[in-house]
Amino acid sequence: MVTVERIVEGCMLGEGPHWDVATQSLYFIDLIDKNILKYTPSTKKLSKVPVEKAPSFIIPVEGETNQFIISQQNELVIISWDDESNNIKILQKICGVETPAETPKLFNDAKCDCSGRLWAGAHSIASDFAKTEPLGALYSV
Repeated sequence: MVTVERIVEGCMLGEGPHWDVATQSLYFIDLIDKNILKYTPSTKKLSKVPVEKAPSFIIPVEGETNQFIISQQNELVIISWDDESNNIKILQKICGVETPAETPKLFNDAKCDCSGRLWAGAHSIASDFAKTEPLGALYSV
């Protein structure tokens, strides 16, 4: 039987995990509390910082120290975060998706492929998914 171990407590909705080989750390987000987090298993250290808009993923930028691409609702941005401070700096807005008032969208999960392209899914913010048209999409950046 496999043992399941709780690593981090206190997240409202922890998701979007990304293992970073370079730092031997796990990056993830708390969607509800609007935090980005880093957990380093070797030291059991947890770092977290709040962001202005709800994130759904965090992925390190290849070849750059302390730079990450994150979602912030319907936008993708590159931030700088050293995980020692509670400060982040938005370095660049990469793009956003259309968000008509009647069917606003936000980014959900994302992954990078072996060529460095980012693949990100988006969905509509619907109060009743059963009664809406399929308005989600997959984007490549």
